[in-house]
Amino acid sequence: MRRTTITVLVIVFAISSLVSTSIIYYAHQQPTQKKLVHTLYTYGHYGTFDYLATLKPNIIYNRTLLRPGEGPIFTRITDEININFNYTFQGSEPANLTVYYRVTEQVETSKFQKQIGDRREGEIHTTGSNTNLYVDNVPPVNVSSVQNLINKVTQETGMSISDYTVTLTAEMHIRANTTEGSINEYFTPKMTIRFTSSFSEGNIISIEDTEHSKTGEITSTTTVYHSWVDLQRNLSYGLAFGAFSGLLVTLWVFTKSGPPEPVKPEALIEDAIEPFKEIITETAQEPRFEEPTSRPVTAISMKNLEDLVKVADILAKPIIHSSKSPETHLFYVMDEGTRYEYKMKASSLIQEPEKEEEG
Repeated sequence: MRRTTITVLVIVFAISSLVSTSIIYYAHQQPTQKKLVHTLYTYGHYGTFDYLATLKPNIIYNRTLLRPGEGPIFTRITDEININFNYTFQGSEPANLTVYYRVTEQVETSKFQKQIGDRREGEIHTTGSNTNLYVDNVPPVNVSSVQNLINKVTQETGMSISDYTVTLTAEMHIRANTTEGSINEYFTPKMTIRFTSSFSEGNIISIEDTEHSKTGEITSTTTVYHSWVDLQRNLSYGLAFGAFSGLLVTLWVFTKSGPPEPVKPEALIEDAIEPFKEIITETAQEPRFEEPTSRPVTAISMKNLEDLVKVADILAKPIIHSSKSPETHLFYVMDEGTRYEYKMKASSLIQEPEKEEEG
């Protein structure tokens, strides 16, 4: 096999190996399975804190009740803050609902926290897709009581406390049974009453985080298997195996073939005369043909060695072989005044096979 052909095969198998590697990478990017999520039931928890500030007699508002959005709550003119909590459960379908709740209040500073007031707790049982729970017996936040507690902490610890908070937490445990499944989770909204003091705004009570929500859903999952991905991967493995095997084999043949070694002229001549060795006689030196004037010698050049062999058979004469040089060899048959001869050059023997291959 010619090196040109081997080189072409190496290139073809190298490209095939790269292509098969790309196909394997692509095949492994495709998932063998896919999970489909179906929504069966949707629901939501919604919690709202509402408050009403009770004020001492004052000239700022000239009234004793202050609702959300009606102005800043100044600590010095505030008596207490009354709080209500409303919880709503909304579902896409009716459900049997049980709600356990507990409402607590706690004073917090950067260094300590302490529960105040009594806990309010209870439970309800109801059925429907829209359920409301209204907790209106939350202990009010008494501003003077909170300040007295902070003053005692200051006296006992020596800390200077100017900013502190009262946190109201509604801890809720919801259980619901629906036609699509059950719900068992917690919902814990918190409201923050922040007490701050500054020269520019004075002593202010700000109330934050009054609205809370949490949504969820009951789902079912279906797994879809892609058998064509496994088939694609197996085919890519087979293609890669064939491509890499072919590449290794052609590379091995390419390295073993190497460039052809130069052929010695003597070897070419030996190969050419091998079939006719029995009728060829070797001479030690090149003969000299002297042509007497009385009997001139006629030299006839033959087209090839085979023609000279035919003449030797007809005349029953041996073929005499002599070499002028490793490149040029002379073969001749003597028949009285006639010399049949054929000159063979090693270079012509090298060129002839190449022409045959090209043809």
